[in-house]
Amino acid sequence: MYQPTMITWALIVFGLITCLPLLVAQFVMLKAPEGKAAKDILIGKDEEWRDKTHFKSQYGLAVSDWFIFFPLFTIGIIGMALNSYWGYLFAVIHGELCE
Repeated sequence: MYQPTMITWALIVFGLITCLPLLVAQFVMLKAPEGKAAKDILIGKDEEWRDKTHFKSQYGLAVSDWFIFFPLFTIGIIGMALNSYWGYLFAVIHGELCE
């Protein structure tokens, strides 16, 4: 089995720091898609959606990230913390989805 090193923990912390704000913003979008908080976070304070296509694409990305990216991200972190090779595999998979 793999033993977590300082690099492993650095990757986990870096992933949490970079991905959690995105997931929080998208959770706000899913909770209240037409709400002021969603617009303020995703497009800027006191700005409006450019059109319905802009809104629908942002909503679709939020849904897909919570159904595809978030589970892979969580499973990868848990697997790396448990010293399992599959944790690193899931980390690589969700890393590729970020690009």
